[in-house]
Amino acid sequence: MVSRTDEGVAVRSIRSGVVVAGGVLACVAAVVPAAAAPVIDATDRCLVPSQRPNGQLISPALVVRGSEFSPGGEVALRRGFREYRGPAEEGGDLAARLSVVDLIASRIPRARTLVVRARDVDAGVLSNAVRVRVAPLAFSVSPARAEPDDRVLFRFSGFRPGRAIHAHYILDGRLMGRQALVRAKAPCGVAAVRRPQFPRGLARAGVWRVQFDQSARFSPRTRPRLIADIEVYPG
Repeated sequence: MVSRTDEGVAVRSIRSGVVVAGGVLACVAAVVPAAAAPVIDATDRCLVPSQRPNGQLISPALVVRGSEFSPGGEVALRRGFREYRGPAEEGGDLAARLSVVDLIASRIPRARTLVVRARDVDAGVLSNAVRVRVAPLAFSVSPARAEPDDRVLFRFSGFRPGRAIHAHYILDGRLMGRQALVRAKAPCGVAAVRRPQFPRGLARAGVWRVQFDQSARFSPRTRPRLIADIEVYPG
């Protein structure tokens, strides 16, 4: 449509989204809102293995929950170099379980931090990052060779936080002594302490079994527990 006025030509025409007004060409573009970034969280702040009565360790699962994903769309969860894919729910929520068995199987007593992120594959957007710690049920003693009365460094991980770790000393099937070592710290039950390898005056020649657990009273079925064999040679 064209109209003429005394002040000149004022043309307004709308064709295929193009507006011509006052001799100036302008484009009308539809505004598409950006996709909302999905949000994830983890149910645990530190993952440690559980233990069966026979001593077998069971790896936990890293449970990740989220929202704001494309309904029914594909989600890629990444921790480190490992990626897991699966669908979001029809409402856009996410519930996923990731394996951490490769980290739980470690024999090094320490806690490690995992960074987990999710990607909405359909929308091409990333979630927030979630940090979760993982610790195996493990111990170490250094140096590896020492006299029974020498002070050695005991390190632990994966025990129950806030409770003391005890060492029970067994020789030829008989409980010979015990010493309290250190209290496990939150959130992953990590601890380190220097103590004599054996309570003073206890050791004598033979193959000793030492059980580390969190009970002042010895039981071969206490959980969690770790066992080490130490050979003491005649002096």
